[in-house]
Amino acid sequence: MTRVDVLDPQGRFVTSATCELTEQLAEGRWAGLLTGVEPNKRLVSGRYRLRTRDGVEIDIFVRARQRIGSRERYPFLGEGRPPALEPA
Repeated sequence: MTRVDVLDPQGRFVTSATCELTEQLAEGRWAGLLTGVEPNKRLVSGRYRLRTRDGVEIDIFVRARQRIGSRERYPFLGEGRPPALEPA
């Protein structure tokens, strides 16, 4: 898991979150979770980009917002090669 910046498709900053890769799907597709989204921010389903601390950008599609108790998480599908994530 690592902290990433979440950008809109045009590259504008939306929020920060913790990113975790959860599974490798078919070639060039993978899945993950965003958690720890900055307070008072909420993501809607749709396309975003993740930017890692070393500047790598990855296209993702947020599928939903899931609420578990008082915590929220955002499952997503990634496109292309998954990033090498450093510990948060």
